[in-house]
Amino acid sequence: MTECHICELKNEPNNLIFETSRWVVMLNIDQNYLGRYLIISKQHVESLSSLSTDEWNELHDVAQKSENTMKKAFPEIAVFNWLCAMNHAFKEKPYRPHIHWHVFPRIEKPLKFEGITWTDTLFGKHYDAKSSNIIPEKTLQHILKHVKNQL
Repeated sequence: MTECHICELKNEPNNLIFETSRWVVMLNIDQNYLGRYLIISKQHVESLSSLSTDEWNELHDVAQKSENTMKKAFPEIAVFNWLCAMNHAFKEKPYRPHIHWHVFPRIEKPLKFEGITWTDTLFGKHYDAKSSNIIPEKTLQHILKHVKNQL
């Protein structure tokens, strides 16, 4: 069986923020929310209920480290929205769900970084699932470096 999209994605080293024995934390190429990142299970785990106690415990540590790191990099972040929807895994058969989270840092006021201004017009509301901001690779790498310097 072919690997799922998430299995392939977690093996891409270009956007790696950090990893642990069970989780990979990566900057998302879509920066519609500045600092948006992914937390991906290293194992192909298909549901939340399939996570082991050790995986949950380590995820707790990853959540603390990733949020604290992002807040150091961008103190303007007020809150983080976490999403584990996995709908795309069920678009076509064979279904290949793989536990991962999209983490959206939310800012109350506009934030400028690398000459780009990020504005969260929906602060205090659900994130905009239809918005997208694929930024130049150079800018993405500057964000990545800025974040990694806070580890």
